[in-house]
Amino acid sequence: MIVLLHGLDDSAKDCSRGVVASWCRALPDALVAVPQAPHKTEWSDPSRPGFDWVPTECPPPWDTFSQHGRRSKQHKASLKEYRRTLNVCCRDLSSWLDALLCKHGLTNRDLVLVGFSLGAYLSAIVGARRNVGGVIVCGGLASIQELRFRELMPKKSRARFCAVNGTRDSLVHRRSAETPEPLQL
Repeated sequence: MIVLLHGLDDSAKDCSRGVVASWCRALPDALVAVPQAPHKTEWSDPSRPGFDWVPTECPPPWDTFSQHGRRSKQHKASLKEYRRTLNVCCRDLSSWLDALLCKHGLTNRDLVLVGFSLGAYLSAIVGARRNVGGVIVCGGLASIQELRFRELMPKKSRARFCAVNGTRDSLVHRRSAETPEPLQL
């Protein structure tokens, strides 16, 4: 079972168009699911709706950082709320995955979580917590240090990870991609 989580202001429909068809051809025996994030973004357009996995009351951390600075009380409040909301969203996603796996008679080891941009946050956290068969993070994770991402992750996990990004990306360095044992699907 492969579950793909779209990025911020994207949709399951658009994510499916770009990825699912080619993956289904390459992996004809795999079940592929692309859930829709439950919350529309403030930028959502009726002609092309966009959705958010982690909705917050405060402006998101990347906005408060650029508007008020790293040490501002607005930014600190935004980070705190974002972490809390992210944890709730991870629990909700995990419950949804429980039902999906049960429906198909599968286990966590049969599951590969793939996340794009914001979906990468959820894939990484939920995948590590559940010890899934594999986690693929594509882009994203820009605020990983400020969000204290490590604290959201379990101390140990059997999940295998693969991080994918562009070759000119300053967030995922080239040497990070040179792992001794790549994830095999």
